[in-house]
Amino acid sequence: MNMPAMYMMLMQEELMPHAGNMSVHRICAGYMSRTREAFMEINKKEILEKLCYTELVYDRIRKKLSVQMVNEDIEEYIFQAIEETPLECFEKTGKNYYISNLKQGIRITINSYTTRIITADKILKNE
Repeated sequence: MNMPAMYMMLMQEELMPHAGNMSVHRICAGYMSRTREAFMEINKKEILEKLCYTELVYDRIRKKLSVQMVNEDIEEYIFQAIEETPLECFEKTGKNYYISNLKQGIRITINSYTTRIITADKILKNE
C-alpha cells in the first residue's frame, strides 16, 4: 500500500489516547509533511535489535495496558507491536521515539539514545 492510500485509510478513523483527543493524523506524526530522509533517520531494525527494559517498566506496562504478563511476554508483545507498525507511525521528538500501533491500540515511548522502553499507553477508539 502506498503512503497516500495508507494515510487516507488512517484518516477514516478517529482515535483518542488517555491523555486527551488526538486524531490519527496527529498520532501518525503528520506524515504528509515528512520527507523520505525523515523516515530514513528512524531505523526500525536498529530499534528492534537494541530494545532494552528496566525492572520498573514491566510493572508500568502491566498497569497502563491492564495486562498480566510475565516479563518475557511483555518483551515479545512490544517487539511484535513495533515490528508490525508502519514507519509512518514512528515519530522522533526530542530524545524519544513515539511509536503508535493503531492495530494493537498502543503507543510505545522509547528513549532514542539508549533504546530503553519508557512506557506504553493505550490508544482508545472514539465511540
